[in-house]
Amino acid sequence: MRVLQIAGLAILGVIPCLCGVHTYAQDARISVAAVTKYTGPTSSNDVQRSQDFLATLETQLATSLVSARDVDYLDRANLDALLRELNLSSASVFDQSTGAMRGLLGRLDLLIVIEASTPTTARVRVVDVETAAVKGVAICEAPTTILGRPSKATPECVPRIQEQTLAAAKARLTVKKDRLAKAEAERQAAQQDKAERERRAARQQQEADRKRAEEKQAARKQQAEADRERAAEEEVARKQDEEIEHKLDSLRPRYEEAVAQLSTETAHWESVRKALQANGLGLRADVQSALTNAQRTADRCDGLLSSRNPEQLGSCLDRLSNILYQLGRYR
Repeated sequence: MRVLQIAGLAILGVIPCLCGVHTYAQDARISVAAVTKYTGPTSSNDVQRSQDFLATLETQLATSLVSARDVDYLDRANLDALLRELNLSSASVFDQSTGAMRGLLGRLDLLIVIEASTPTTARVRVVDVETAAVKGVAICEAPTTILGRPSKATPECVPRIQEQTLAAAKARLTVKKDRLAKAEAERQAAQQDKAERERRAARQQQEADRKRAEEKQAARKQQAEADRERAAEEEVARKQDEEIEHKLDSLRPRYEEAVAQLSTETAHWESVRKALQANGLGLRADVQSALTNAQRTADRCDGLLSSRNPEQLGSCLDRLSNILYQLGRYR
């Protein structure tokens, strides 16, 4: 594995991306990666040996974790993103309110930090990335042969770090599963709530449609009843009009006869008045009063005929006939 050297900082095994949140809790997995950091002087002759020691130790830790159940040990795959991450200030890498790491590094569950300033000793920490809590600490001594030369054997600290990492991974997995289960329960509850709201809305729409249909039916029924009542009233009015017209037809000959008789009487008495007037005389007062009453009564009968009032017209014609009869007797 290559070592990335930036201003005395060597990093290996960094995760480039975040696995998406799964729908079901049983699909949850824990992402683990490691960073190595050389903290010694860059001018030292031990720089290369220290970096080799860090790289070997990281590989040994990776080998011990890749086969772990529910754990993904992720290697660096996006160098550009990693370079941008390393150029961030500490204020932007860490969330000041929680202490949790943000950005590319913040996409991990557990981060193993391996630091060394000498080729023989390294300090290893297992960090919960979300809380920045240290879940494990170990000091690793570089193994040597019986002759004191560097050895490729696995350091005694590796099993202890593996145990600490898996314990932290188990705890983190429980939390993640609980969160995913809660999220799934909330999602299902939201779906059920949405379905219930849709069913309620559908029922309300159906009820509204039913009420509108009932209102329309009631309105049609009411309109039909109003139409029947209007038709009945019109029929009654038509019959009444026919009855009135029939009565008027029966009274009209009497009216015409009375008007003609009045015209005759008026003409007669007008000639009498002129003859008397030639002799310096005039009509008697009772004759003149009768003529006046007859004309007024005739005018009233004409108005009753125009207003189509047969009941009063009959009475009016009776009165007019009596007056005309009296005029006839005055002759």
